[in-house]
Amino acid sequence: MRVRVEEIPPGGLTVAEQLDPANLNLETPDIRFTGPLTVKAFLEREGDAVEVRVEAAGPTEQACRRCLEPTARPFETRFELSFPVGSDDVLDLTPDIRGELFLNYPVEFLCRADCLGLCTRCGANLNQGGCRCAAPQRVTRSG
Repeated sequence: MRVRVEEIPPGGLTVAEQLDPANLNLETPDIRFTGPLTVKAFLEREGDAVEVRVEAAGPTEQACRRCLEPTARPFETRFELSFPVGSDDVLDLTPDIRGELFLNYPVEFLCRADCLGLCTRCGANLNQGGCRCAAPQRVTRSG
């Protein structure tokens, strides 16, 4: 997202784009985008700075921290950015938006609140029934 500072009117400017998460290299081992990322930014000049309010949303598939099953989940976040600028500057918001998206990823994700996780002995998903090893039903929980 590139914006020329001189094109920001006194009342502010709203820009919106659909970004390809693959082009932004947004995937992690735990989060995979399954569609485009919609980014909407409101830019407003404040003296020698531009203040930017950003909303971003897109469909993801996230790995559960207990059972590792991928689960569809929307990703939505809001944040603010500030840039010192001159009147003839061009702002490239993309690198800063990318960085903020990573910072706003969930720390932990569970497919459901009562997820049973994996058997500590054989690795079977205990949400799908008992396991083959007949080990005591010990559940590994993180969070």
